[in-house]
Formats: sequence, C-alpha cells, structure tokens
Amino acid sequence: MKAFIFDLDGTLTDSMYVWVNADRKFLGKFGIEPDDEYNRTITSLTFTEGVNYIKTRYNIDMTQEEIMNELYNLAYDEYEKNVNLKKGVIEFLDRLKKQGIKLGIATSSIKDMCYAVLKRHDILKYFDTIVFSDDVGVNKTFPDIYIETANRLGEDIKNCVVFEDVPHAAMGAKKSGAFVVGVYDEFSDDKRGEMEKICDKYIDSFDEFVF
Repeated sequence: MKAFIFDLDGTLTDSMYVWVNADRKFLGKFGIEPDDEYNRTITSLTFTEGVNYIKTRYNIDMTQEEIMNELYNLAYDEYEKNVNLKKGVIEFLDRLKKQGIKLGIATSSIKDMCYAVLKRHDILKYFDTIVFSDDVGVNKTFPDIYIETANRLGEDIKNCVVFEDVPHAAMGAKKSGAFVVGVYDEFSDDKRGEMEKICDKYIDSFDEFVF
C-alpha cells in the first residue's frame, strides 16, 4: 500500500466527547435531551448538515450561522487545549513516514479545530494533505472524500488504506475501493460487531497494525 488515509475524530484523536458535550449543552438551553434517534443521525452528518438537522428537527429559533457559532465556541477550546491523541498515534505516523508512505486526513471536522489539535501535538508535519467533508460537498456515507484524498496524494484509492472508527464512514470508505481498517473508539463501542463485518481489518490500537 502506497498511502494511508486517516479519519480525525475517534480515530487519531479521542475527541468524540467534545461534540456529545457541546450538543447537550446547546440543546439543554432549550430543555431538549438528545434521544437515540438524534445520536444515530448526527454522527453521520457533516458539521453544516448537523446544524441544519438540529435547527429543523427541534425548530430552533436561531439562524444556522448563530447555531454554528455557538457550537463552535463550545467545542474549539477543547480541541485547542485538551483533546488527546489515541494511544500509539505518534509512533505509528513516525514509522509510516520513515518508510516513505504518503499520509492524508479525511475528516468531517472543522478546519480550525483540526489544525489546532494537530499543531498542539506536533503531528501536522506528518501529513501530505488534509481533506474536509465541506471540500467535497457530501458526508462520509459517500466515497468522495476518500477518493479526493487519494487524488491529492497522487495515488489510486485502491492502493490506499483508510482508518475509520464508525460504520457509516467505514462503509463510505469501502465504496471507494480502499482497504479499510476499523479503529476502536469507546464512543462507538456498541458498533464494534458491525465494524468488524464492514472492515477488512479491525484494531483496538495502532500498536496492533502490522504492514
């Protein structure tokens, strides 16, 4: 394999809690407690799609931009100061780079937050490209972001390994033709069985991946 493509939230970083907390704080102002349907739906959406879903489903009397700004403010500080990397990430990236493997990120995260956490942990230097869902205009249930990341790396997607932590994204990656590796995350613990069926390989940490 010539290139490795990584998801950010829940794969490289332990950051899913940020969005769970931000959503709860925001919706709590309106006396709303997110239910199972909300939790299932929101995880597959881009930030922009998620904001539109919140506004429409709960009839929030705020503009889309106002909701975006409030959620952004609730989340950004955590990325800049507190979000940690998954176990073994730095060692794994270092090993790949020394072997001349091209590295990219394909994420539904927000640019500012992505760069903030990568810079704080000094791992931005490892990546040749970063592609955001907003760059391709669709969420990760579609293969577009993975194909675009491969194109920017100058590789055929069939020569790429994609690392993801949730089923909808793993399915999108499979549709692209990549070799897909599922990465365990506690926030998708209940999806482990589904991930093991979808992915070509499943790991609990990057220490386990041999190539």
